[in-house]
Amino acid sequence: MGYCRNIIILLLLVVLIYPPFTIYPLLIIDFFTPWSLFESNLFSQYHDFIISQLSDKDEMPIPELHAHNMTKDDLASLSNGYTFPVVVRGALKDSPAVKHWGDKDWWLENYPDNKVLCGYVDRTEKDPFCTVREFFEGIEKGEPFYISGGSSIFDKNPELRDMIESDFVHDNIEMNNDRVATQVFMGLPDMGSDLHNAIGCNVFRQIAGRKKWWFIPPSWTAYVFPSININGFSSHTKTLIGKGGDNPSPWLGKLLRYTAELEVKKKRHLSSFLFELFDNNFFSIDKIAW
Repeated sequence: MGYCRNIIILLLLVVLIYPPFTIYPLLIIDFFTPWSLFESNLFSQYHDFIISQLSDKDEMPIPELHAHNMTKDDLASLSNGYTFPVVVRGALKDSPAVKHWGDKDWWLENYPDNKVLCGYVDRTEKDPFCTVREFFEGIEKGEPFYISGGSSIFDKNPELRDMIESDFVHDNIEMNNDRVATQVFMGLPDMGSDLHNAIGCNVFRQIAGRKKWWFIPPSWTAYVFPSININGFSSHTKTLIGKGGDNPSPWLGKLLRYTAELEVKKKRHLSSFLFELFDNNFFSIDKIAW
């Protein structure tokens, strides 16, 4: 009896002292059973407790390289073998995408009826798409929404993908071209995504406007209040960034977070890649501020 009691006490201490011991089994239960981590009052109280043990933290800058004087070895080293985010500045300064994609008239002249995946709009699961024309019409009507992905526009118009490809990318990143999916994200100030993650290596290209990024290491999973999506290869969280007039989650400032703010200024020919290359996926938040 005493032995069992000691084991139980030890397990309770581990749960309190080492949150990752708790969160991963709960994520599996959340995914495979009707029990919902998001709706659990007990986990909410537990989350409040482990957050209360943290102190406020300043944002940490994402390490940077400059395209004109970096090597492939530099990127591999600074990213710790492609497991840590790195910003490469100046990598897109001569690309056709930077020249044209920030121009509304160019999109409407060339790709007005092409469909993209839309958010912030009343769409059904069977029809989550809108056209490029509808995106700009929504802005004019004062009812803007966020183009939140979708790769079909690149599949149907491979020349769009060519506009963001370059020798620089292929010389510095080893990619399996049979498994590459290209997506586009477009929006207005205060749009973007709250904290989430997904499987795979990502190369983010900043084409137009200004955007801030937050990356939180996977070792902090317990603190972000996560849940695995039904697709099984991505997850969302209750951690909010404060987009769209919402208040940020009160615990955001206590999380270890690496940040970068990227802006494309055509007149100065400044543009950036954001390399998010890792095996253990960071949780990320992106907030657009054009």
